[in-house]
Amino acid sequence: MAGTRDDALRIVESLPGVARGGYFGGGLVLWGAAPGDSRVTVDGVEIPILYHGNSLRGVLPSGLVQAIDLAPGAYGAEYGRALGGLVRVTTRELPAEGIHGSIGADFLDAAGMVSAAVGARVRVAAAVRASHFDRLVAAVAPPSVLDVVPIPRYHDYQFKASLALREDEELSAVLLGAGDELTRMQPSSDPAKARTESTESSFQRFYLRYTRALSDGANVVIVPFFGRDRERRDASFGGVPQARDTLTWRYGLRASYRVPITQAIVVTAGVDALASRASLFRQGSLTLPPREGDLYVFGQPPGSDVNADDWSTNIIDVGPFFVAELRLGPFLVTPGLRADLFLVEGSRSTPRVGQTPGIGSSRLLPALAPRLSVSVSPVQHVTLSASGGLYHQPPAAEDLGPVFGTPNLVLSRAAHASAGASVRLPASLDVEVTGFFVSLDDLIVRSRLPTPKLAAALTQEGEGESFGVQVLTRRQFRNGLYGWIAYTASRSERRYVGDASSRLFDHDQTHVLTATAGYEWRGWTFGIRFRHAMGAPRTPVVGSFDDVTTGRFQPIFGAQNGTRLPSFQALDLRVQKAIVLRRASVVLSLDVTNATNQENPEEIVYNYDFSRKSFISGLPALAILGARVEL
Repeated sequence: MAGTRDDALRIVESLPGVARGGYFGGGLVLWGAAPGDSRVTVDGVEIPILYHGNSLRGVLPSGLVQAIDLAPGAYGAEYGRALGGLVRVTTRELPAEGIHGSIGADFLDAAGMVSAAVGARVRVAAAVRASHFDRLVAAVAPPSVLDVVPIPRYHDYQFKASLALREDEELSAVLLGAGDELTRMQPSSDPAKARTESTESSFQRFYLRYTRALSDGANVVIVPFFGRDRERRDASFGGVPQARDTLTWRYGLRASYRVPITQAIVVTAGVDALASRASLFRQGSLTLPPREGDLYVFGQPPGSDVNADDWSTNIIDVGPFFVAELRLGPFLVTPGLRADLFLVEGSRSTPRVGQTPGIGSSRLLPALAPRLSVSVSPVQHVTLSASGGLYHQPPAAEDLGPVFGTPNLVLSRAAHASAGASVRLPASLDVEVTGFFVSLDDLIVRSRLPTPKLAAALTQEGEGESFGVQVLTRRQFRNGLYGWIAYTASRSERRYVGDASSRLFDHDQTHVLTATAGYEWRGWTFGIRFRHAMGAPRTPVVGSFDDVTTGRFQPIFGAQNGTRLPSFQALDLRVQKAIVLRRASVVLSLDVTNATNQENPEEIVYNYDFSRKSFISGLPALAILGARVEL
């Protein structure tokens, strides 16, 4: 598919309900939820990201992906701990016979994968990928290019082994890992204006997956897992250091038992448990990096409000769930209930004072989350559906520090509702229309007080709504031709409790359109994709003043999120040729990203006194040649 560079995970960004994330990353924005408020799972195990930095690649190779399921919202009781949507990735069953492998490279990275059947019961696979795009750009472009539009370095690796125990019974062991690095510098003859920034992030997950299909039609799935996340950011602006370092250990269990009671009733019961132990250190400005809702400009230097702190947290969630599928005449009714119990612990409830021992905090936070979906087919080829429910999310570990956050934060809450219709038309066309509404309460926001109370830099006075409609028109594969058009019209707003009016959400995109098509003919594959997205909101700078305490000009802001970046548009092309040899096949490809060389602004930058502005644009037209050999 054009625009994905043969990366299965990148198909998600072309689906309805998904806002464009931007070149500088930030995660998935689903139905107007903040990037950190949606979840990604692989075989039911949560991972922190779906894409490497700047969304250049997914964190799993296509050869290991069996299915991708996107639920922008209103999903069932099996999943929780999120205010936003859900992306579920299922790994592929390994080949039962022989040895298979592939090795390939393009301008972005190089990758390889091998799988083998060891006897009749054991199958193994391993894959690895590493980027080199930053080194290629550095070899042909001046250093200033990487300073303005930095190229991340990334890698990922996977291992999977499956053991057939008995008929319809299997045990798999899976290891997933990925890492990203990004460095940029802006040298200056004036030390007060020199900037450096480096970020590193990585994650690992190891899990066992036991599945068994019973003779009565029931099936059992048990997935214990263990993992590690690491995030580090070091920056300096004019000699003012900033640092964030977070190390998180995660472990948990997902188990479910699904059994048909009658032909019209199927019941699923299970538990979804996750524990996270985090150790954190932070140094620098109290207000940088900015959080959603802050007034700031891109590249804004830190103020004089600097501090440092280290703390640890322990967040445990045990979420038993129950789901029933009831066939009531023409209706399929699926009620569900999730009953989470969160334990939230922090090492200190007040800032450190000398050698005084810290007093920690611990509290239990229960949450009931009913869910319901209903579907009916009143006539052939037409299905009507509606779904909704309550969703809860615990505070992030970085928000629970006594200096930079608030230790006694509680759960945030969302209510989702959707209704839609799907129609099968002639000529293999499917049309799906879905309207949605999301209400958000108890959102964590920065305190509005000029001098916040002790250990209360953050409050839960945020609330908001997201609403809109998404349309998907899809042509099933027929005579070599396939494609779809995805359109989402939505609005996402935020406000403080008690405010008379709302403001636009920082990631709001009113219109997002994606049209993609592909054609296969005699080993050739041709693809095209067009994307249009309204620019994200930004707060205009209407003036400035000379801050004598810092020796720098400070901006005077206009209406919050009162303007937008220019709209994004891009045309992507792909040509692929598969050459079948005697014992192997060779796949040659050419991907052209932003074929019309559209200058798509990604951020607004200002000169030293904010009297002039310009834009930082994303990548120009980029032709990527690739080759892959498959055995």
